[in-house]
Amino acid sequence: MVEIALCIAVVAFALVAILGVMPTGLQVQKDNREDTIINQDASFWLEALRSGAKGMDELTNYVDRITFKRTERDGRFSRSDFLPGTGGPRTFTSGLEIIGLLSVPKYELESTGWVTNSVMAYVRAFSGSAADKPDGTNNAATKAVAFGYRLTSEIVPYNPMSQLFTNIYKGKTDLDKTNRYELWRRAMNLQDNFHEIRLTMDWPLTPGPDNTIIVGGRHKVIATIAPGAMVSTNILPSSRQLGRLYWIQPSIFVQAK
Repeated sequence: MVEIALCIAVVAFALVAILGVMPTGLQVQKDNREDTIINQDASFWLEALRSGAKGMDELTNYVDRITFKRTERDGRFSRSDFLPGTGGPRTFTSGLEIIGLLSVPKYELESTGWVTNSVMAYVRAFSGSAADKPDGTNNAATKAVAFGYRLTSEIVPYNPMSQLFTNIYKGKTDLDKTNRYELWRRAMNLQDNFHEIRLTMDWPLTPGPDNTIIVGGRHKVIATIAPGAMVSTNILPSSRQLGRLYWIQPSIFVQAK
């Protein structure tokens, strides 16, 4: 009996240790699964933005909301939320419009000066198992179990040259000014034909009060250089309030200014 009691005590001690490790193991497995989904989705978004994709209409099943914030030079800002819809105000109806919104440059020069744009999309992952994906019915119950993240897109002209070498007025001699001018033309060519894309993905997403979304503390940043000129259009109906949309076109290159 003593030996049996000792055996039971040893087994119980081992079980307690195993049960204590299980939550950590499950959390690590969950984190690895989320990292895999995020990496796969990030590659998709980078390629879509780099190529100026225009035919991915299935994205409307996965993008729940796009928040567009515009900050003026004096600090004033305006915010617009675009939702999936059928053509009403502040809605998007196609992948063309989703990519066009996410490709809006971070900085734009307007008549009043430079403005800063911030574009964030709240997305349900399209990678991973089918059980985690929304079914396209916009049902709150099915969307609640789907893994989601917030995608922040920042696109700026690519320019690796410092202003110290391209400022013509800082030239000390005629030859120095000529060299600076040539570097300036090269810098302008790079800015017009290459863009830096920086994507920040934050997760997980949980519903908050008053139709808000609470973003978790995990995030990933991925960046690349996209060749091609940036083209824009405002041919979409003004009643939609989408404004000017942008796309990077790898097949189009413009001459230096």
